[in-house]
Amino acid sequence: MPQPLKSVRPGASIFIANDENWQRTLERRPLIAIRAMQVISASSLVECFLLDAYVRLLGGPTKEAAAKFVALNTATKKRDAIADLR
Repeated sequence: MPQPLKSVRPGASIFIANDENWQRTLERRPLIAIRAMQVISASSLVECFLLDAYVRLLGGPTKEAAAKFVALNTATKKRDAIADLR
């Protein structure tokens, strides 16, 4: 699972471009914008399902369980945490 860019490199800039000038790619190619949003949406859904699975398996207060899961900052830690609850 990808990590948020802000946790890997705070202050980094994001460029979505495939032309030689690195400018206005999304204006020229709106389908790229659609695909980028689909990727972001899919990643968010996966994260949501993992959070729900962790909270259900852990039991107890939902707020505390969710806070623990969100504090795990890598996909490996999150996957291992869910596997340990089985």
